[in-house]
Amino acid sequence: RFLHLLDKPEQIDQAELLIDVYENALARLDNLRQYHERNEGYLAAWLDHDIKTVENRLAWLQSFRDKLDK
Repeated sequence: RFLHLLDKPEQIDQAELLIDVYENALARLDNLRQYHERNEGYLAAWLDHDIKTVENRLAWLQSFRDKLDK
């Protein structure tokens, strides 16, 4: 909400912090998905959905950071 109040280097730093958060979340979800790969039920499908969501957010943040860096 207040990102625009920061100067460019600080905006980029904040975007990179968010990218780190989502990269860690993606790694955690990938590990969890691999662990439950052969389990019955719907957990694997739910994790696939969450992984796609995090991948989309991560891609958006990377694009956003790249635009800030120009």
